[in-house]
Amino acid sequence: MNLYDLKRSLISFVYPNRCPFCDKVITAGGFFCENCAELDYFKNDMSSKNTFCCVYNEKSKPFLSKAKENADGYAISAAAKLLHDALVRNNVLHKIDIITAIPARKAAKKQRGYNFPALLAKEIAQLSEKKYSPKMLVLLRETEEQKELSAEARAENLKGAFGARKLFPGLNVLVIDDVCATGATLNEARRTLEERADAVFIAAFAKTI
Repeated sequence: MNLYDLKRSLISFVYPNRCPFCDKVITAGGFFCENCAELDYFKNDMSSKNTFCCVYNEKSKPFLSKAKENADGYAISAAAKLLHDALVRNNVLHKIDIITAIPARKAAKKQRGYNFPALLAKEIAQLSEKKYSPKMLVLLRETEEQKELSAEARAENLKGAFGARKLFPGLNVLVIDDVCATGATLNEARRTLEERADAVFIAAFAKTI
């Protein structure tokens, strides 16, 4: 049993492990019950460097909202497990040396108190026994909220927004986000890190179609 499994097992003694979809009590090592593991998986077939776990639709939105807005630990662990498995299926995870996440806007982090992509990235790193670097990417300036912007405006909003603390020669980096809409955020992160690392892979829990 690795440290990640041990941690989840110990927590389950105090807070019984529950399926984040139906709230049913499940085994300490489980992430969701068998009846609820029915998300429609979506694989990006354009590049093995892009991995998405599922389509962002009416089926995945409530689950992602539960994990993202309420910091539901069961849902966060389940989301991390689902994305981890998608990375394995896409033949990416074994190529990765280090995992990081899209940094949060200051306003968003202040409102929530945490950065959801970072929580996902940390759990995926623990599941895969990879190194996690929370500060590999930094936000150089505060950006506008992307939600209401067009694809062109999103790209412009993020241009030059990210920086990297140091060089990572010879390392393959995986960048995690929660939802990929136009790809502007992840593409800008990849552009920033490609100047400093050997290869950059991107992944998000859900992809807007």
